[in-house]
Amino acid sequence: MKKKQSSTPKKAKPFIPAKVKKTEQNAMTIFPIPQRLTVRVSRFNPLMDFSPRTHEYSLAPVLGESVLNLLYRIKHTQDGSLTFRGSCGQGGCGTCGVKVNGKMVLACITNVENAADTHHGLDITPLHDNVLKDLVVDEDVFFAELLKIKPGLVPRNAEKRHHHMGIQDVEKLGKTPQCILCGICNANAESNIKGELGPAALVRAYRHICDIRDGNVSRLEGISPHLLVHYDLDKANICPRDIKPGDKIIELIEMNAQRLKKEKRNEIEKRA
Repeated sequence: MKKKQSSTPKKAKPFIPAKVKKTEQNAMTIFPIPQRLTVRVSRFNPLMDFSPRTHEYSLAPVLGESVLNLLYRIKHTQDGSLTFRGSCGQGGCGTCGVKVNGKMVLACITNVENAADTHHGLDITPLHDNVLKDLVVDEDVFFAELLKIKPGLVPRNAEKRHHHMGIQDVEKLGKTPQCILCGICNANAESNIKGELGPAALVRAYRHICDIRDGNVSRLEGISPHLLVHYDLDKANICPRDIKPGDKIIELIEMNAQRLKKEKRNEIEKRA
């Protein structure tokens, strides 16, 4: 006798191409996912602590997770008092700068699997020592430096509404318009001299000096006393947007030297 066929159809197995299977296996080999992830976060509450302390959290890892999402997961599931900065989540606002295993990064564009050490651990600390709470640092000095260089664009012709720029004019600016004021270059350069301008402020000045639309012709002369910096320019080159602020400071020094030579030449010609 023939067996009766069941009325309920069998579930079809999803078709996965061989290439996809191979890629998934390779990804698991390159980025092995541990069972638990150990995260050590620097904590400091000015109302309770005399000095920063380290708190350890244990979480299940998520493939492709960013450090910022990891901090949000700790805050929402384990410790609601954890304080840090974060906004856009795409590396566009510059608010989530932290140190991860000693390296200064933007937490939102740093993957956990790339930043973790060989023991599947993460050490997350603030950018610098001037801490307000936990991973939040005081940025008053940073923005005060920006105000010293008058960061606003002064138009050459106030009556003209549209100022056209050629391709060569845009290339002179380089990547300086992409600066998001994250403060990583300033924190890594570690300037200990009070009143010295950090790399971020000088990069903003460079951006306006090279802009043909800017009418402040005395901008380079105004920042000339601040160009002889005492911090390491190689350390100042660390930037998530690859602007290389240290190289821009060297260019400003060369531009200022050419300006002084030109002024001296003009004085000699007037006397003659």
